Amino acid sequence: MKAKGIPVIARYYQTKKSDHDMASDDMGRIPYLFFPSCCTTFGTIVSWTRFGEHSEASIEFYRECKPMEKEEAEILVKKYRKLYPHEEEEFYTIKQKINYSQLRKSWKGGN
Repeated sequence: MKAKGIPVIARYYQTKKSDHDMASDDMGRIPYLFFPSCCTTFGTIVSWTRFGEHSEASIEFYRECKPMEKEEAEILVKKYRKLYPHEEEEFYTIKQKINYSQLRKSWKGGN
């Protein structure tokens, strides 16, 4: 039996029309991946966007982002894996929302 993959949540941040830039698509959406099981500081979640690096996002920012369709999420995760290949076969399980008890465990010093 295979172990569960690393949970990843794919969402869009909707920019204001005046804020559209290279990072957003033609509808002003910026795609993000969130990694709730990665170790981070209290009150944040590890995030990644295709035009940036890994970062910590506030939970409030995560909540402002809207869920992605499953097919779009799968495409974004594939792009992520091409940019960050690992020696071992690392796989991801696409989730629709955060498991907050899992997130609390990822906070440094939290349990």
